[in-house]
Amino acid sequence: MIAGCSPTDIAYGLDPGELPGEWRAMHDGGAARLTLNDDGTFNAAAWPENLVCTSPGASTVDDLDWERRSDFSGTWHSVSPELSHALVFSIQQGPCDQTGWSSYVWSSGDTLEIKVFLTSVNDPDSASNDQIFWLRKSS
Repeated sequence: MIAGCSPTDIAYGLDPGELPGEWRAMHDGGAARLTLNDDGTFNAAAWPENLVCTSPGASTVDDLDWERRSDFSGTWHSVSPELSHALVFSIQQGPCDQTGWSSYVWSSGDTLEIKVFLTSVNDPDSASNDQIFWLRKSS
């Protein structure tokens, strides 16, 4: 649970049409953003390089290097129609050493959020809040 927010749950049964749009980071005043396009492409802007671009990555959110940011792009898709909340991202353009990541979409009331696990997470079920980078869908 994010401090000060309502509880979040995995967005099972999510309408895939709700995914495209702009998602903003909840950690840096919303400067880092992810835009999911209808055609299955994405653009990430102002992301800390040690979030998903470089190895080794940050172990905790406090370790994210907000001074070194990158823009990159690629493709995204849901794992399957039945698992529209489970997303896979493939980085195809930009300065990243890594090739991609996977995430779940969560629901907090009427708000959708994407949870990006930091590289220190071996078991997502035991990840602590300081090992999770949250993005919130802009309305």
